Amino acid sequence: MGERGEFMKGKEVIRLVPEEEGDEGGEGGPVAGRPKVVVAGTGPHKLLMEDAGGRGVYGIELQSVQGIQVDMPMGAKMVLKNVTVARGILLLTPANTLVLGGKVEALNQQYLANRKQVLNAALEKLRSQS
Repeated sequence: MGERGEFMKGKEVIRLVPEEEGDEGGEGGPVAGRPKVVVAGTGPHKLLMEDAGGRGVYGIELQSVQGIQVDMPMGAKMVLKNVTVARGILLLTPANTLVLGGKVEALNQQYLANRKQVLNAALEKLRSQS
């Protein structure tokens, strides 16, 4: 990433883009000789989705879909129409995916209660391997 002029800031990829000819360094603009910062999106998200019958399937964003975020609550509702399936994975785009939102309270509370324990267990496993 460093070779491409990128670095991580939290969950965002920051890309430094060299200033182009003709750019003015006015108020609030880039300073002459310094690169301007472009924040790239958090990238494609992979979602584990379940239908009303309890069948689970993975979906991946091909293009950024409004409403799909890392901090989505468990049980958020989505409407999918005419989705392409490739090798058992749903290919999500803004044209075929609508995020309605919401949450299933029992799933969300269980996830939030166990999140710290799961992360600590994974950390301990990594430490014991080192």
